[in-house]
Amino acid sequence: MIMELKLVETMQQGLVISITFALFALLLATQNLIMATLASVTIGMIIINVLAIIPYFKWQLGSSESVGVVICVGFAVDYVVHLGSHYVHSKHKDRYNRTKESLREMGISILSGSATTILAVATLFICVILVFFKFAVFVISTCLFALVYSLCFFCACTHVIGPNDKFANFSYMFKVFTNCIYLIQEQFNDSEKKNKN
Repeated sequence: MIMELKLVETMQQGLVISITFALFALLLATQNLIMATLASVTIGMIIINVLAIIPYFKWQLGSSESVGVVICVGFAVDYVVHLGSHYVHSKHKDRYNRTKESLREMGISILSGSATTILAVATLFICVILVFFKFAVFVISTCLFALVYSLCFFCACTHVIGPNDKFANFSYMFKVFTNCIYLIQEQFNDSEKKNKN
């Protein structure tokens, strides 16, 4: 019983650490707070669905399940970060055209990447050792959930509430902030000159 509690605790810590690093990676890749938040929510939903596989197959939580779930965060990030990054760097300014362009440009690459990953990992199903079978289930289910959530849920979210133009972009927000500081400083200097005269 103590071992199961420790496995759950370490799995939770691993998930928190890996999702936090994924959020920072998304913030760096997209440089947009809204896109990073939408992508993190999508990744969280993918991981919740992957975690649901453990009771579905009536597996006991062991070391292979703990490691498999934490590793799958990396697979979950992949498709979402490509779509989000392409959305943010699109030349279009409105949500509809940005979403359409990111799906048109990245959709086939995401489908091809998921197909090759699934086919490569499917060879683990012929293994007799249960750890390899579980790993194959985790990776393939993560790829499938990531495919559905990134192409359907994430793109629907970007179409409805994605940022327009440079809204919530870090570099743009920094530029606006420095311009505001500069204007305040100029007004302060002008008022000091008037007071001296």
